[in-house]
Amino acid sequence: MNVLIDLRPLQSPEYARRGIGTYARNLVRVLGSPLGRNLTALVASNFPSPDAHAPGGTVAFYRPRLRKLAPFYFIFDRAAIRAKLRGAAFDILHVLEPFRHAVALGARSRIRTVCTVHDLIPLVFPERCAGGVRGRIWNLGVKSGAAALGRVSRIIAISRFTKQDVMNKLGVDDSKISVVYQSYNKSIFNMNNDNIVSAAVRARLRLPERFIMYAGGVDRRKDLPTLLRAFSRLSAAAEKNVPLVITGGEILGRGAAAREVRREIARLGIGGRIIATGHVIEEELAALYRLAACMVFPSIYEGFGLPPLEAMACGAPVIAADASSLPEVVGNAGVLFPPGDDAACADAVRRVLDDGAHSARLHAAGLVQAAKFSDDSFLEGTLSAYRTALEIAR
Repeated sequence: MNVLIDLRPLQSPEYARRGIGTYARNLVRVLGSPLGRNLTALVASNFPSPDAHAPGGTVAFYRPRLRKLAPFYFIFDRAAIRAKLRGAAFDILHVLEPFRHAVALGARSRIRTVCTVHDLIPLVFPERCAGGVRGRIWNLGVKSGAAALGRVSRIIAISRFTKQDVMNKLGVDDSKISVVYQSYNKSIFNMNNDNIVSAAVRARLRLPERFIMYAGGVDRRKDLPTLLRAFSRLSAAAEKNVPLVITGGEILGRGAAAREVRREIARLGIGGRIIATGHVIEEELAALYRLAACMVFPSIYEGFGLPPLEAMACGAPVIAADASSLPEVVGNAGVLFPPGDDAACADAVRRVLDDGAHSARLHAAGLVQAAKFSDDSFLEGTLSAYRTALEIAR
């Protein structure tokens, strides 16, 4: 089986640092060994090289590199890729993002297209797109990508929640969608504490013995205000010595969502109790998970929810909103609270801080839950989707 995997998301800073980028790296990692040189990467030749590499090298196409043309990339890319792959000897083209990077090669092509759908954020939260003419063009690309999903050979949904979303909102038939849970990089996210990295992270960020942690973006769907309000409820003297560590650079950015979060911090008067790390590399993120008293994830909409999974793999007790795909990832190994309920969130955090036995139970259960998301199941589920696409084609 010759597979061409679309690594364009890793050539975009917007995607490379987010869940789609992590998914792409992990997929190349798990497919690389069994497929070897039968795994090739599709890239735009004049954009930064992806930080993951397929053993079979690359197939490169040219994309005009002009910022003003960025909203039109979906048009350029589809035409260029179709031309580039005409007559190519691949069996599968695996597209990793269905909206800005959608490609449907058509019934005449011998190559079957498989597309991973992470979530329907561009459709559910269209306000995230830019405004004006630029925004309308982006939205045109999103709608065009959604329509193209109906023409691909197979869809991989990264959770049952995403599968249901695709069926309900896009009208795609159940039989066309495979649910394949992703794995995570166990060489980084594990309980093998690197004391040197941990000590360096603790010293650089001036972390106390105990802290609460959040990892992720600041989009409105992440619902950081609920976590901030919950954190402000932790008002006992001992609790005030436990800061909230927020990882990632987005909270320091100039976007509207970041400004709203900073205003909420100021309104609640908790700025002195929050540590914003800025961007951290994966090894530092894993160290923070291992050091944290708990990781709280209040998001109301996720296609999967990789931060809770990585946190559990590192032994951190996880507290998450009972929303979208998060119950699938966390299972019974963490504490789920009603979305937007800051009082319930605060109670869950307080119990982890005060009850050592409860914290230990969550720690142990999280390790067991994380182990279920294995490389083997990720690999087999993906290859099964490829085989199904090829069988249907015949």
